[in-house]
Amino acid sequence: MCGWLIDSRERLLVRLEKAETDSRYPSRSQYILRESALLDSLELAFDEYVGQYIRNIPRLWRARQELDSGQEQAA
Repeated sequence: MCGWLIDSRERLLVRLEKAETDSRYPSRSQYILRESALLDSLELAFDEYVGQYIRNIPRLWRARQELDSGQEQAA
């Protein structure tokens, strides 16, 4: 997972702990929980994007080799 995403998660957890112990801002923890849900969605999207890229590497590599061999034969 991307480093900034991990840092964001850690900062969010610290903020959530502070919000839960601070009774002056009762809605603050709800806001942070919504932010956490958005971050979860972002993590899933990032993981899916990286997974698709990794799954395509062998296909891209084969296409590149075919292109290179075609250029060698033409020369």
